Formats: sequence, C-alpha cells, structure tokens
Amino acid sequence: MIDPLKDFNWSSLYEQYDNRCRNFDPASDHLKAIAPSPKSDRELYYHLVRSIQPSTEGREFSADLYEAMLYWKLYSNYQAIGNLRRWLAPEVLPSQTANLMRLLDELPSQIERNVGQVVNLVNKMDEYRLVGMKTPTALPVRTTFLHYFFPDVVPIFDKMVLRAVDVTVPNANHKIEVFQEYLPFAWELADRHAANLRGHYRESSIRLIDMALWIVR
Repeated sequence: MIDPLKDFNWSSLYEQYDNRCRNFDPASDHLKAIAPSPKSDRELYYHLVRSIQPSTEGREFSADLYEAMLYWKLYSNYQAIGNLRRWLAPEVLPSQTANLMRLLDELPSQIERNVGQVVNLVNKMDEYRLVGMKTPTALPVRTTFLHYFFPDVVPIFDKMVLRAVDVTVPNANHKIEVFQEYLPFAWELADRHAANLRGHYRESSIRLIDMALWIVR
C-alpha cells in the first residue's frame, strides 16, 4: 500500500470533498428522520455522529437513523439506493428494529486501535442480519456503521480508498484479510499526517484520511 497524500492540499479538503458529493439529495425520503433536512453529505455526517456518540442519556439511534446512515454510504451508487426501499419495507422493519437494538446493547462503549478487536466486531455483524450488511463481504457498510460509533478507530473500508492506496486485488473491499492489512496502514496515515489534520476540522483524523483518500482515488 502506498501513501498518496504526501502533497495533498489539506487547506482545500472540504472544498474538494464537497465538489465530489453532487449526487447527495437533501430531499431524499431516506432522510425523513432528520429535521431540518441536512443540506450536504458533511451535514448529514455531523448529524449522525452527534446522534450516535454516547451521552448521559445513552446512544440515540433508531431504524430511521440507520436508514439515513445507509443513504449516506450508498447515495452515489444508484443500484444500491434502488435497493434501500425494498430493504426497509414496512414488513421488514420490526425485525430490523429489534436486531438493531440488540446490536446497540451489545456494542462496547469504546475500543482501542487493535486489529483483532476491530475485526472481531466486523465479523460479529453476522449475528444481527441487518439490511445492507448481512453478509460477511459487506465490509464497506459494516465499517461505515462501526466508524460512526468509533470514529477515532475504525476507518471506512471501500473500493475508493483502496484504489487510492494502490490496492488492485479484485473485490478487495469484500476481503477481510485485506481489511486486516489496511487497518494499521490507515492508523499510520493518520499519525503521519497528524500535523496537517489539526485546526478547524470537525472530523476525527481517521475520517479526514478517509476523505482525502476518497478525493485522490
């Protein structure tokens, strides 16, 4: 894996990222749980992070917020967005809500930068059968879900960031062994570029690396 961020223009990170998020639709039905409706990809991200992070009242997360998270992850993929309405049909929601609540109850409150611990959590998603991440190969959505709960530890693992770091293995974003290799590399990138990641950014260093890799892929 290579570091493509040596000459990255961090001062224009938000501008570059926002310019690549033009498919985001503030009027999407999948954002019905959020009022006022987020106007951008980043605004939805910030709302979800605020909702999910632990507080004295515990974590606030619902099937509607899970749907919004799925939209955030999938809105650039027309086929996946087409599946969302079917995945979240009224007859499916009761079991999904129950499984989601069970998962929230069983998630640890915090985790460390430990490859084994993160991989175990990713694999544990098998037990909950949540739409969008039922199968062991659904690593992009599983890591997105875990990123929201542990934004300082879990990077979002998908084909775009892998393309940026020059991983060319077919279907690498579905392979847990590639994720095991990518995890410490993502942490290393966050530490290597730490000086550039300080300032007015609201995201964790792990998320900022995700964003920069998504831009340069």
